[in-house]
Amino acid sequence: MQICCGAPIAPRNTEANGIAFPGIFGTFMANEITATRLKGRPVTQRLLLGAAFYFLWMGLSGHFSPFLLVTSILSVVGVILLLTRLGLVSRDYQPFSLVVALVIYWRWLLVEIVKANIDVIRCVLGLGKPPSPAMGWVHASQKTDLCKTLYANSITLTPGTITVLAEGDQFLIHALHREGLASLQDGEMDRRCTVLDENFRGKVA
Repeated sequence: MQICCGAPIAPRNTEANGIAFPGIFGTFMANEITATRLKGRPVTQRLLLGAAFYFLWMGLSGHFSPFLLVTSILSVVGVILLLTRLGLVSRDYQPFSLVVALVIYWRWLLVEIVKANIDVIRCVLGLGKPPSPAMGWVHASQKTDLCKTLYANSITLTPGTITVLAEGDQFLIHALHREGLASLQDGEMDRRCTVLDENFRGKVA
């Protein structure tokens, strides 16, 4: 709530798809929903999302009684209807076209995580080189927010490095060793995420 000349001004509500959202949050949500609605919500996207939710539910549950099978289907349908109502079903939010490319990327990232884990363990046990903490900026070449987020999270998932701040196409990185920061600045991870980004933009276009 804002104050002007001693009188409180209530935040305005913004409507999108018949749903009212208050203040700045409302403006953001309305813009997101409108943009997504204009891109369309294909039936295939909803079916794929529903299948993903259903198999995730069953995988985490581990129970296959008739009651749970029915309630899981009802729950998934309810979630899909809600996401559709909010305008959050689109290729920008659920990039199923990147499944194969993401599996290949995650396989590479998993190897990097294991290697970084070994380096950190050796450092903690005093068997490797001592820490040489460093902070610096790393350029992100990706154009979409989805792949920029993937890149930032990949840095944080790798032991010894963490994304502290994201400003546009620049990430502020803290690294346990200077070599780790230099490796990120060399751009191998950035290059792989950029390939995903180009593939994703090509599929969406």
